[in-house]
Amino acid sequence: MKHHTTASEIEPPVPETGHWGRRVAANTLNPFLAQIFTKLLMLGYLIVQYRLIGGGAGKLADYFLAGIVLMYTGTISDWGLSTLLTREVAKEGEGRQAAHLFRETLALRLIISLGLFIPVGLFVLVYMTWFGLSADGAWVTLLLT
Repeated sequence: MKHHTTASEIEPPVPETGHWGRRVAANTLNPFLAQIFTKLLMLGYLIVQYRLIGGGAGKLADYFLAGIVLMYTGTISDWGLSTLLTREVAKEGEGRQAAHLFRETLALRLIISLGLFIPVGLFVLVYMTWFGLSADGAWVTLLLT
């Protein structure tokens, strides 16, 4: 006796659209809102820093330079470690392994950040010498590093 399979037995069931739609929306909306919140916090921090160096049009170029250096040093010091940490914690779950990985990635980030002080210091020195970076702008650039 031969059993004939039908198309419904071969094809997987189609999930409800609402279920997948909510899941995709939640998975994309939460990180997006977290990034927006982080950017707003950074904006507030940068406004405070700008006020600390005296504000005004004369200091704006120095402040922009410090912000650009901050973006580059932040990217370099992260070195993909936040993605690695997120992926591994999601895979392993919270616990001793996650705490150990967090400590290791934090230590590596701090080492990279400390190592960046030398090239940023040389950059600030060159920029002060040849391009007229003010002493306040140099300090802000070094502090943001």
